[in-house]
Amino acid sequence: MQCLEPKFYAEFLTRLGLAEELDFAAQFDAARWPRQTALLAGIFARQTRSHWEEVFAGSDACVAPTLNPAESATDPHMAYRGVWQTVGGVLQAAPAPRFSTEPGGCSAVIAQRGEHTQSVLDWLNMD
Repeated sequence: MQCLEPKFYAEFLTRLGLAEELDFAAQFDAARWPRQTALLAGIFARQTRSHWEEVFAGSDACVAPTLNPAESATDPHMAYRGVWQTVGGVLQAAPAPRFSTEPGGCSAVIAQRGEHTQSVLDWLNMD
């Protein structure tokens, strides 16, 4: 489960309509986790990601979608925090940590796939 603290776990179950389900009553009983995981997988598979985003929006249930980099780059929270940057037309994670007294970002040109393969192989004394 992703909700470690009982109050967040309770919110998670409430949003799913599972607050009264005995299968989920013992949050920290590791013997129940495989069954709980299977039940949750079935529940989540029945609806779209956008449905679940609506169900958990504004809650403290510790639930968020897994986004690909392009989706993450347009997420308001990620955009506000400057998590992504585009350098040379390539989307990439911004350097972290970022300090208020240091310039951020990356100004280097991004290497192309395989561009340095031979020099690395030479350094490793490999063919």
